[in-house]
Amino acid sequence: MDEWRGVDRPWNGDSRTEPSVQAWGAGGGEVTVTRDNVLQVAKLCQDEANRMRMSVDDRARQLRSEPALGDPVSADLADVLNERLIEAPDSYIARARQYVANLLATADELVVTAKSYGYTDDDIARALGGNAGQ
Repeated sequence: MDEWRGVDRPWNGDSRTEPSVQAWGAGGGEVTVTRDNVLQVAKLCQDEANRMRMSVDDRARQLRSEPALGDPVSADLADVLNERLIEAPDSYIARARQYVANLLATADELVVTAKSYGYTDDDIARALGGNAGQ
């Protein structure tokens, strides 16, 4: 497995680039939303997003690299690792945060759908624990 796919690797001449991050990738699960389950699916998306957000933030703190020694190479390596793992727009952490945002956006869309089914703001607030769109 090529963990550094998309990284410019001058030592072997490989300069392939990673495809851009899409809001929703192919291969996701399929859920049928009905009037009877729309609020339950919205709550599921919201709860999972909130759980993942905390987990991703914890992992970002754990992944942060500090220079191993006081030499310039250690400092440069720490900078590269932090960029690739945490800070870059296509880093692992950024991709995970995008997934969290996608789940929250899905929950928001399901709230709109619930309103179109006739649910009131009070119904929605009760179902989502007062956290609609958070």
